[in-house]
Amino acid sequence: MEVVLKGISYTEDQTIVALDAGCSAMKAIAYDGGIKKEAVIPSIVAPWGLISDDAQAEKAETETVEVCGKNYFCGDTPWIVSGSSMTTDLDDNWHTTKEYSALCLAAIKKLVHMGVPSLTNPLVIVVTSAGQFQVHRSKRPEVTVQTINGTVRAISHPMGAYFSYFLDDRGVPSRERLYRTNGKKRSFGIIEIGHCTTAFVLIREGAPIDNSFRSCEGMSLASDRLM
Repeated sequence: MEVVLKGISYTEDQTIVALDAGCSAMKAIAYDGGIKKEAVIPSIVAPWGLISDDAQAEKAETETVEVCGKNYFCGDTPWIVSGSSMTTDLDDNWHTTKEYSALCLAAIKKLVHMGVPSLTNPLVIVVTSAGQFQVHRSKRPEVTVQTINGTVRAISHPMGAYFSYFLDDRGVPSRERLYRTNGKKRSFGIIEIGHCTTAFVLIREGAPIDNSFRSCEGMSLASDRLM
C-alpha cells in the first residue's frame, strides 16, 4: 500500500531512515513496524589499512565501507587503529565528498548489524544545515541516492525539533499543540542549539518561512570564547 506524507510517497513495507551527518557524528534513526533503533558514528573517516590484531580486525569489518572502489574505515576504527581524532573536513559542500558517502554507508551498515530490516530500498530523510537548506534541499538527496539505493528527501535542521514538539511517539500530530483555541494554526520560532551550529526558523501558522532558515555558531565556539 502506498502512503503519502507531506508530499513524500512511500510504501508501508519501506523502512524509514533519518541521517544527520554532523561535524562530530553521523546520527541515524531507523523506524520499521513501530520499532525505532538509533546509531551514532563519530564523523571520522580514514583510508583502509591492514590490522594485525584479529579481534580489532573483526570489529573493524563492521565499520569498513567501499566508496568508488576504495575501502574506508569509519567511526571508532580510524581513531583506535591510527590514533586519528580528526573529524572529516566539513564545509558547505562536504556532502559531495567521499567521506560523506562513506559515513552514509557506514550508518546503513550499522543499522543492518542491529537487525533493522528492509534496508535495500528505504525511505531516507537527510538533514541539511539551516543556512544552506535552500541550496541543498535538492542537491543533498541527489548525491545521497547515488550512495544509498532508496527514496531520499531532505529537511532542515530545526524542523526536527519542530516535529518532535507536535508529534507523539506514534508520529500522530497533537492538535492541541498545532492549533489555537480559535481553530487557527499556531506560529513558532524554532531554535535548535547544537555543538557546532545553532539553527533557527520561523513557522507562521503552520508554514515554514523560506527566508527565515538561518544558522550561527554553536555551543563549542561559545564555550571556547568563555574559556
